[in-house]
Amino acid sequence: MRITLFLIMILTGFIAPIAQAQIDSLTLQKQKNDSIRLQDKRVEAYLEKLIKDATDKAQQQDANYDMLEIDELLVDATISKPGSDFFYYFSSSFQWPEAPGDFIVEVSERPFRMNNTQITIKVNDLEVFQNMLQPRTTFLEELSAYAQQLTQNYIINYAQIMKELDSNDKSGSGIH
Repeated sequence: MRITLFLIMILTGFIAPIAQAQIDSLTLQKQKNDSIRLQDKRVEAYLEKLIKDATDKAQQQDANYDMLEIDELLVDATISKPGSDFFYYFSSSFQWPEAPGDFIVEVSERPFRMNNTQITIKVNDLEVFQNMLQPRTTFLEELSAYAQQLTQNYIINYAQIMKELDSNDKSGSGIH
């Protein structure tokens, strides 16, 4: 019996520090887990706030985009120096006519023979003007003035035609 008691005392002497170390380890692990949980809650709250702010900002931008409207737009789709010069002369003195509606004027070009290119002006994807370009400055200035006049007349006529189509006098007698 003495031997067993001695063995128990020896074993408990060795087991007690091990058990105490395990208890300390569990206490530290619990504190660490609590700290991680607290940190996770902070991160989660921060992310939720960040998501809420981002959605609010996106909704506000959507409301602003609804008010965004482009009525008149000149688009440069030229690729060469004479085309770029033509667009410069065309756009520098182009005056938008007082016409209701949204108009997009696109000035584009495509290469042709030698040093000539073909310039095309479209209003709302309908071709209004097409001509050959030469790299002479006086020619480009005169041609751009002529193209401006044709484009402005087209926009004015288009607005008048749309106004006439929307008028009350659409019904006919049916007699040809």
